[in-house]
Amino acid sequence: MFTEIVSSHDGNDSHGTATESHALTLLRRAYNRGYAIEATGQGGVVITWRRIALATHRPVLRSITLTPKLGPLTLTEQDLDHFRAIDSAKIVSLGRRDGARIITAGLYEIAPEHTDRLVDHGLVAADRNGSLRLTLTARLAALAKKHVSACAPQGRAVTCLCGFTVHARSAEEATQRQQAHQARVSAEFVDSLSATFTAAVAAAC
Repeated sequence: MFTEIVSSHDGNDSHGTATESHALTLLRRAYNRGYAIEATGQGGVVITWRRIALATHRPVLRSITLTPKLGPLTLTEQDLDHFRAIDSAKIVSLGRRDGARIITAGLYEIAPEHTDRLVDHGLVAADRNGSLRLTLTARLAALAKKHVSACAPQGRAVTCLCGFTVHARSAEEATQRQQAHQARVSAEFVDSLSATFTAAVAAAC
């Protein structure tokens, strides 16, 4: 579940709630229309686009911001290891051992304290068969963690954690190319979401 804020150029923002299924629909619509998509480290996303204002006939910026209702979370490398284990296992279950919750992904077991972290922050959810899957929140947070950019002091070079590096003639050009990189990886992310994942999200409604 996400908090949804739709922002307009006149400052009249609207607030609401978006289910995981609705958030996924917004992402796919943004991808199909070529809107800018930026995952956040909290596991949310900001979708930005331009439209023509009826009153002025000029382009104005609009955005939709989705923020997980369960609060902010900074992913660790161990979290990403757990994500990979969950994503690669055919059967992922949530059980109890000595009164504590524990996630089992094939032969891989996630310790109780880490299981609590994944469950309590909405990073995993059960499908209709009871098997656990990663949520859209988990996938967006992982995307953001893998693509953190840093600017050189002079502002003309940008390096992303994924290995992408750009050297530009100006800080403005570097920013534009960094934004283009983020747009590309975000589009690839949406395009990579499988039909199985989409069906599982839809079934959860």
